[in-house]
Amino acid sequence: MMRFLLALFLAINFISSVSYAADYQSVLETINHYKGQIVTVNDLDEDARQFFTESYKGKEPGIIRADFNGDGKEDVAILTKGALLFFICKERCKEIKSQDYGGFASFQYIIPIQKGELVEEFGGFDNQPPTPSVRLKNTAVHLIFFGKASIAYYWDSKIINFSDITTGD
Repeated sequence: MMRFLLALFLAINFISSVSYAADYQSVLETINHYKGQIVTVNDLDEDARQFFTESYKGKEPGIIRADFNGDGKEDVAILTKGALLFFICKERCKEIKSQDYGGFASFQYIIPIQKGELVEEFGGFDNQPPTPSVRLKNTAVHLIFFGKASIAYYWDSKIINFSDITTGD
């Protein structure tokens, strides 16, 4: 009986430690899967909504469609009311990164940072050396916490994933 319980315990821990990455057929299917969870203009508080609608006419505060990794194919970043999700799309769209940001939907949105722009860190934190500036090779995602802080997420070909730089406080 003890062996069975031990085996069951180990199996449950193994299953719970396996991470699941979402996988969809297309950018549109990916977006449709998260419909109802994606941050919209109506989710933003009054000040953030006014700023966003005036500054980014026709844009959605929770979706960026762009080529993030430089392969010539459209990828997608989705800001839900709980997390920022990054999907790289080749034959299928696969979730590459998920960053939890729950509880801030009323004043957070994402905007693109164009290829070629220089992204610099907003000062050093806790006596840490500043992150080196990055000249973007591809479009990046700028997560804005309206009036609070901002973080730039860019494709880092060295680690084959997204890296980030805090760009505002």
